[in-house]
Amino acid sequence: MKLIGIDGAQVDDHELKPYLRLWRHVLILAANDFTGEGYSSQAKWMRESATRWFTSEDKGVGSFQWVCDAVDLNANFLRKRILNHAKTDSPTGDITTG
Repeated sequence: MKLIGIDGAQVDDHELKPYLRLWRHVLILAANDFTGEGYSSQAKWMRESATRWFTSEDKGVGSFQWVCDAVDLNANFLRKRILNHAKTDSPTGDITTG
């Protein structure tokens, strides 16, 4: 699987250290939760939960800010891209690339 970084560079998932791969996939799953992709009956709850996580100012372990710091992504930039995603209805795969 190829992951797209904030700078647009592609990184092979298997080239990442396992803990980086894990946290990047947490971000991808949360983005899917936010868009409701792959969910039906739980879509509203998943979106609300993901919205709270993305908008939280918490910096503790497991928070959005902490995860972004762990994988060297700009949390503010990514947060704006993800939250604006719902307004544009673009495919989830384009969240980090524009």
